Amino acid sequence: MRDKGACVEDDFISCIYESAVIPEKWIDVIEKFALRVGARGGNLIRNTGSEISLLPTPAIIEDVNEFECQGWQSENTRVSRLLERSQYRGFLTDLDLHTQEEIRTFPMYTEFLTPRGVDAGAATIIQGSKDQILAIAFEGFSSHDAAASAVPILDAVRPHLVRAVSLSGEIANAKAASLLDAFDTVGLAVGLLDIAGRLIDATRLFATALNDLLYDGPDRLHTGDPASDKVLSDALAVLRGGGGAINCPPQSRIWRACSASFAPRARRGARSL
Repeated sequence: MRDKGACVEDDFISCIYESAVIPEKWIDVIEKFALRVGARGGNLIRNTGSEISLLPTPAIIEDVNEFECQGWQSENTRVSRLLERSQYRGFLTDLDLHTQEEIRTFPMYTEFLTPRGVDAGAATIIQGSKDQILAIAFEGFSSHDAAASAVPILDAVRPHLVRAVSLSGEIANAKAASLLDAFDTVGLAVGLLDIAGRLIDATRLFATALNDLLYDGPDRLHTGDPASDKVLSDALAVLRGGGGAINCPPQSRIWRACSASFAPRARRGARSL
C-alpha cells in the first residue's frame, strides 16, 4: 500500500517538470505545493554569486518585501545555516537550524518573523546549473510541529524538484547557445551577460572585440570608451532595478527576466563592431 502521507499525485509531478520547460509556471507549482503541505506560501531563491533573486508566492510577497527592505537579510541565520548544510538532501525546518531558545530570542524572529506568523518554515538547497545555488522555502506553517510533519511530503517530492531544476538549467543554456548560434549565422556581435554585467558567452564577432574595444573585467563587461562605458553601466543599473523591483538593498531583488541591447562606441582610432 502506498504511503498517502508521503506521496504526491502524478498530475502535480507533471506540473513540476512542465515548469522546467516553462519557468513562468514555477510560481504556480510552489504556491499549490505550499497549500498542499499547510504552508502560507513559498519562495524560490536563486543565488548566482553576484545577486540573490527571489520568487515568492503572492501570499507572502509582502512579508518578503518587508524583510528585505528592513535589512533583515544581513542577519538571516536561516539562510546562512541552511547553506552550511547544503549537502543535506532534504528539507530542514527552523527547529533543525535553530534551538528553541534562539527562536525565542533572536531579533529576526522576535521582531519580524514571529509577529507576522512566518517563523515556522522548511527549506532545502538545490545545486543549479554552473555556479547557481537555489533554495526552495515554504513559509508560514501554523506551528513548528506542523512544519516538521510536512517534511516527509516535502522530501518525497524533492527528487523531482532537483531534476526539474537541473533540466531547467540545461534548457536555458541550450536556448542561449541556440540564440548565439543564430546571431553568429547572420554575423552579429552579441554578448550574453549575467545580471551583474559579467560576460557569460558571446558570438565569434563579439569575441574578436575583447581586449580591444571591449574587455571583461572582474566586476562586469567594460568598453574602452568612457562615455560608452557609462551608458552600459547605466543600462545595467536599469535592468537590475527595473521590472517592478522593490526599493531596498541591491544585493537582493525580486526575481525577474530582462534583456537589453547596447552598441558600444569605439575610441578614437579604434575599430568598431
